[in-house]
Amino acid sequence: GDLLTLGAAICWGSYLALSAPLLATLSPLRLTAWAILAGTVVMAVPGSLQLAAAGTAWVDAAALAAIAYSGIVAGGLANVVIFRAIALVGPSRIANLQLLVPALTVLLAAAVLGEPILAGQVVGGAVIVAGILVARRAPLGPPPGRRPTPEPTPLLEA
Repeated sequence: GDLLTLGAAICWGSYLALSAPLLATLSPLRLTAWAILAGTVVMAVPGSLQLAAAGTAWVDAAALAAIAYSGIVAGGLANVVIFRAIALVGPSRIANLQLLVPALTVLLAAAVLGEPILAGQVVGGAVIVAGILVARRAPLGPPPGRRPTPEPTPLLEA
């Protein structure tokens, strides 16, 4: 499990870092389309095998709505937003902000589901926020001796 988690973190970090130069020539929407297409190609065979083994008992309106939400909002819209942010402030700053996900999940679960917020979660959230604040203290802009990056491409292309 630990190696899979480490591998996932390496893949995500690489994905963010390697997308930055592509955003100099591609819009976030176009890069998202290419990323989703590549992911679909990679997952087509294992996904088809798993889907075939699942049968049809799970298919209902709620499941189809969840699939549509996952693809459109969580997959598509979120990627466009992340790529736009990478084009504006760089991959390392965006990677730091994504550390807020567990803390925001706790807050959302409390607000929507009425789940209690435990002391350990408060401490964990404080550590996350402190870590992000420390990381954000790094100077803005390109390192000395390097040219500034060009303006990012527009969010949508004409």
